[in-house]
Amino acid sequence: MVEELLLKNNKMKYFKFGSGSKTMVMVPGLSVKSVCDYENNIISDYKIFNDEFTIYCFDRVDKPVEGYTINDLANDLLEAITLLNLKDIYLFGASQGGMISFTLTINHPNLFKKLVVASTTPCIGDRLNKDLFNWVDLAKKRKKEELYDSFCKLIYPDAFYNKCSDLIKTLAKDVTDEELDKFSILANSIHNFDIREGLKLVNIPVLMVNDKTDKLFGIETINIVKSYINKDIFKYHIYDGFGHALYDFAPDFKELMFNFFMGKE
Repeated sequence: MVEELLLKNNKMKYFKFGSGSKTMVMVPGLSVKSVCDYENNIISDYKIFNDEFTIYCFDRVDKPVEGYTINDLANDLLEAITLLNLKDIYLFGASQGGMISFTLTINHPNLFKKLVVASTTPCIGDRLNKDLFNWVDLAKKRKKEELYDSFCKLIYPDAFYNKCSDLIKTLAKDVTDEELDKFSILANSIHNFDIREGLKLVNIPVLMVNDKTDKLFGIETINIVKSYINKDIFKYHIYDGFGHALYDFAPDFKELMFNFFMGKE
């Protein structure tokens, strides 16, 4: 069931599932629609965690403002975590959620036990900046179908995109102006993101997972992290063929993450 937290200056939706004694927090990637719209799918996809973990999946705040940064998003999530009195957290962040998760573990290391990040980066390069500017421009011009088409073409594996491109454009028709405004602010928050030096402060075990066919990051971001983070705490896994959304499409990804969190890797 989706619940709502009243933060100091905003509201944030989340849902939880599972009955385990360990605490897991999921930070999803950038999207036009709220992650809470997909609650049932996520609960089903991550059922492997149910017995060992109680899982909290957080949306972004309801009304971010122009000029928001990844650090602001991390602070919002920290406030939510604090309100729920969550501790000893096993943290999972995908894409933009990985940027937020890295930031949290750098700034508040004592809250977390382990970190898994998928399809993410510690810094933004020119290639992604170009895509982000395009997405923001399309959102502001209310070009919903073009935004969905561009976004999904970069996120999903080619075979899936080619099969579902018409459906993707149909789904875009349900997007509201309010959702487009929120998306443009959240997309803009990624510009100039760079926590490379901060990676030296990370002191918990980290698993980073990327895919060779990821059109946004590829696998070069793993090498960037390797050059800054303590190698004794860092592991990585590389897929090939599942694109940026490997966390949805790689059939063994949930098991890979579960085993890492449980110390079975």
